Amino acid sequence: MKKKAYFLTLLFFLYGIGVCFIHPLTPEYVNALGLESVYYGLFYSIMSFGMFTGSLFFGWMSKKTKRIYLLSIGIILYALSQLLFGFVNTNGLLILVWRFMGGFGVGAPLSFFATFANEVTKDKASRDKLILILPPVEIIGEAVGYKLGGFLHARMGWDFTSVFILQAAWLVVLSLIMFFLFFKDEVRPEPKIEAKSKEKHKFNPAMLVFFLIIMLATLSSIITTKYTEKYVIQLGYTSDDLGTIMMVTALVGVAASLIYSFFSKKIKFNYRWIHAVLLVISGVMILVTYLIPTSGFLIGVYTTYTIFYMCKVLISSTDTRIILENSNESNKGFNMGLRQASIASGNFVGPLIGGAIYDVNNVWAFFASSIMFGVTFLISIIALAFKKKEKVD
Repeated sequence: MKKKAYFLTLLFFLYGIGVCFIHPLTPEYVNALGLESVYYGLFYSIMSFGMFTGSLFFGWMSKKTKRIYLLSIGIILYALSQLLFGFVNTNGLLILVWRFMGGFGVGAPLSFFATFANEVTKDKASRDKLILILPPVEIIGEAVGYKLGGFLHARMGWDFTSVFILQAAWLVVLSLIMFFLFFKDEVRPEPKIEAKSKEKHKFNPAMLVFFLIIMLATLSSIITTKYTEKYVIQLGYTSDDLGTIMMVTALVGVAASLIYSFFSKKIKFNYRWIHAVLLVISGVMILVTYLIPTSGFLIGVYTTYTIFYMCKVLISSTDTRIILENSNESNKGFNMGLRQASIASGNFVGPLIGGAIYDVNNVWAFFASSIMFGVTFLISIIALAFKKKEKVD
């Protein structure tokens, strides 16, 4: 079983590389297609909506067939959508269909990677540990994918279609490896755990406020991360430069996450307060980054923007811990599903808002992101104050 857990971690890393090959090229690609800049945000929003519906669909289908079939189909569907995006690209509306199709396919790995963590571990402690390890591992893979895609295009002279082909081939091979690795294993149904009381089955309405906070934090974050990509290219940097920026910031974020995870085992943290503090630091760091003149942009990127990205990763790790702390075995899957739905909602709305503002004034989009983080922080503080009052009463 431990060997399968290592394999799953490696596959998560390779998957992260595969999905990000084309990301540093996307701003240039949108420009090359002659599409309006609004399409840049719209592509990501439509894809996020596809992720949301795909997660629901594949989750429903998992009751009828083996998840490994659905996982492989989902990844191949995403690979096909990338090929269509690269080769059938003369109509903006048609490209939106490919973006939705890609997001729909990605819904399968989003739904099942964590579920496979349940199948390759023997106990709750090992399962929770693996679930917390997989996201940072994927981020490292994404960082490598960003750098590799940008390097191949800007430094090695690969054209857009060549990178699309490489990405599709990589993902198809990966899906086949996953299929044959897990094919022989009968998918074990999740254990039915009887609650000791009706209260344990009852959903805590206070968690809805926290899911709103997750959605708003995601919305605020995605405006900055996606439009920073476009902004970097607009300032005259190459896709390789963009890949380097994304790789460095992601690796710093993962390193911070690992250190944070280590200390969390030694020290008892109040994760709700940490989450709130990370929100306000994120907003401040974004504001400082984009107040710096463009001549010093790289200084801002490798200082304050990197701190923001580090907070972004820590926010994701912290909200997962908060949900695990406030869940039991009978509702953990449901709560994690609501977390994913909250993230998907933020990823859908954020680029639309960011795109509309970016078209008016590019820097204003980042200021709006900073303000949204401030609003989210205030909601968090109010929620914490009410929670404290309930305990006193």
